[in-house]
Amino acid sequence: MIKHYIVLGSSYNTGERIAIDYTDYNEDFKNLIYELKKKKNINENYSIATHTISTKTAKWKDVVELDPFFDNVKLLKTSEEFLKYLSKDSEITAIDVANYILSMYKCTHTRLEKLVYYCYADYLCKYNKKLFKDKIFAFKYGPVIETLYETYKNSSPTTYVDKFSLKMHDKLPAKYKMPLNSRIMNSIDGVRKIDSIRNTLEKYKGYNTKTIISFTHRENTPWAANDKGETLYKVISDYDILKYHKFEEV
Repeated sequence: MIKHYIVLGSSYNTGERIAIDYTDYNEDFKNLIYELKKKKNINENYSIATHTISTKTAKWKDVVELDPFFDNVKLLKTSEEFLKYLSKDSEITAIDVANYILSMYKCTHTRLEKLVYYCYADYLCKYNKKLFKDKIFAFKYGPVIETLYETYKNSSPTTYVDKFSLKMHDKLPAKYKMPLNSRIMNSIDGVRKIDSIRNTLEKYKGYNTKTIISFTHRENTPWAANDKGETLYKVISDYDILKYHKFEEV
């Protein structure tokens, strides 16, 4: 009989369960466990489990046949590949935040841009850390996140809500099938990120889009400090948000 030492994880970025299978309790297996423990100390939300199972051969298909629990698991070849998949979960993007919002609310493109921006600004000012790394520009109608603009600029509200919202559409790409809050929760500082996002959405849910835009257009806001959208693709810096965000808050 062959004994399998299986390391199993979940990639919330791709929506897949992933595994690496060792048929020997060797240095590669022990080194991977060591690296995972280090990552766990940095991000306590890593979801990792180890399993041992014995089969007649070293083939992965024998593992699946013996225990259907391992069916539909993506088998990776190296520990480096396994760690790379997990590292993608360490950080979130503006799209991740937008998807989370769209799972709860139907938004126009403009409203979505402003809510994601406020989520970023609130988190930055509270923790002095980035919520995501996407660039934020000063446009005519206020702050705009680069990746959201490029994703939704040619979409009608119905199209992008149907595509990205769990409540509006059940035939999502695989990467959206895992709960959207889990994508955020499993990033570094995921618990406080999701709490901050929820607090921001609670603050602004009662205001219409026109009013939310007007908040960003006050004097001395980050948007106002960056030519009020007159200069094309002018980046709003974290420095400006930290200095001026207080003037655009509710």
